[in-house]
Amino acid sequence: MLDAKFAAMKSGSGLPSEDGKAPLLAAIVINYRLPDWTRRCVESLSAPVAKVYVVDNSAQPESAHHLALSLIHLPREAAPVQVFGSPSNLGFASGIQFGIDHALAERSWDGFFIINNDAIVQPTLLRRMVETWESEPGPVLVAPARDDRGQPLRLWYHRVLGIVLEHPWWGTVPYLSGTCLLVPTRLASPRLFDPLFFIYGEDVELGWRLGQAGVPLLTVSAQAGEFRHAANRSTGNGSLFYEYHMNRAHLLLGRKLSRPGWDRVSLAMGRACMLPARALVRSVRGGGWVPWRGLLRALREDPPPPPGDEMEARR
Repeated sequence: MLDAKFAAMKSGSGLPSEDGKAPLLAAIVINYRLPDWTRRCVESLSAPVAKVYVVDNSAQPESAHHLALSLIHLPREAAPVQVFGSPSNLGFASGIQFGIDHALAERSWDGFFIINNDAIVQPTLLRRMVETWESEPGPVLVAPARDDRGQPLRLWYHRVLGIVLEHPWWGTVPYLSGTCLLVPTRLASPRLFDPLFFIYGEDVELGWRLGQAGVPLLTVSAQAGEFRHAANRSTGNGSLFYEYHMNRAHLLLGRKLSRPGWDRVSLAMGRACMLPARALVRSVRGGGWVPWRGLLRALREDPPPPPGDEMEARR
């Protein structure tokens, strides 16, 4: 059954329509010790983005200084930028909400572009995303259809097997990758992503939750050069940090996407088979014992430090 909030959404558009004005949109970007990548992302953002809010998750004075220096001289056409430093590394889900909450405390916004700092999005694509949003009678989630590498951003997650597919199949949940999203404020407040997810899996849970509420997930075709994405720049694909959070995301999704009874049991059994198989395959492919260590840490809820932290070298 739809909750009251989402049921109310279905009765009207996610955009203001009384005065016919264009929606007022802000972008939210998370930085984690990659100021140069963050600058490339920010300097690509202009109208229809009215302002960019950068959340610095680095929790490191030196990184904050480098970020400030990198954002001093932006192109004239780039949107104004405001940086908020988080007290600790909040992760992606909570970091995005941290930025949204600060933006809404400053003024009212009609919607937000959620954009990875390792992505570059051209205004032409953003405008088509807004046009798609405006053409719908109710609130929707919008993303580019593919990135420059040809990777689709509309995907399907198998609830039992825990695998990601490019096409719908029995038991799958459709979702849009959190790499680049256009989100109406109604969907972003009081929360967009589930804060239990630190990184990975939050976009799947969002797709499940919005799907249950009947909110459409739409994509817009990106022309050559309009959307470029360099994946896993700050998470270290194959690192202990990556393996821990990927396994933890699958475990969380097993609980979040299940219904009481045998459905919940089947999802738990699926992960009991899938996660060791995943660790074995990744270990054979050259991961050594790291995939297994990541799985064991996820089962114990024992998070490792992010890549680059001095602590990691001592473990």
